Amino acid sequence: IMKRKVINMELKNKKIIALTVIFVLVLGTAVIYVGGILKNNNENEIIMTSKDSEKVPVIALNLSEKEAIDMAMEVSGGGTVVEYSVKNRRYEAKHEIEILNGKSKYEIKIDDNDSEIIEYEKDRINGSRDENYIKDLVLSSKINIDDAKKKVMEKTGGGLIFSYELHVNNGKLYYDIEVVNGVKKHEMKIDASTGEFIWWK
Repeated sequence: IMKRKVINMELKNKKIIALTVIFVLVLGTAVIYVGGILKNNNENEIIMTSKDSEKVPVIALNLSEKEAIDMAMEVSGGGTVVEYSVKNRRYEAKHEIEILNGKSKYEIKIDDNDSEIIEYEKDRINGSRDENYIKDLVLSSKINIDDAKKKVMEKTGGGLIFSYELHVNNGKLYYDIEVVNGVKKHEMKIDASTGEFIWWK
């Protein structure tokens, strides 16, 4: 009887050990799986701003910059683009465009996958920095934004311009441009009045 009890205890201990091993394996697999999901989501969640790291994964876009701007211009009724950017989040991209048209400012967001406008705002410009103010600065400058983008492409050897802004500081116009070439991100500022690079990285 004592021997049978010992055998039963040994079997019970083996079952406990086996169940413990199975539990640890299942728990470990779950942790790895969840960790992998979180890691992938973190890698895929890309909001392209100047605060990002230098290595930025880029997905293929359905809409070109020109196509997105043309769509935005239909909403604004024309005007001057003062800011453009592409933002990716979990491989879903959207184009964000800011346009000045006279005394109105439009902020328009376009879904790249569906090629549809998903959001836009129209605000009245109360100060003097309206479309004519920007146009006068551009006309008095040595280069315009298209010239600046060409200079950037020459410097980087190609790539995708995913962000640019016509930036005014103390009455001077600058072009802030961000480019991805492969997995390398470049950020540059050009003085519109001289056509020279102020800084880049």
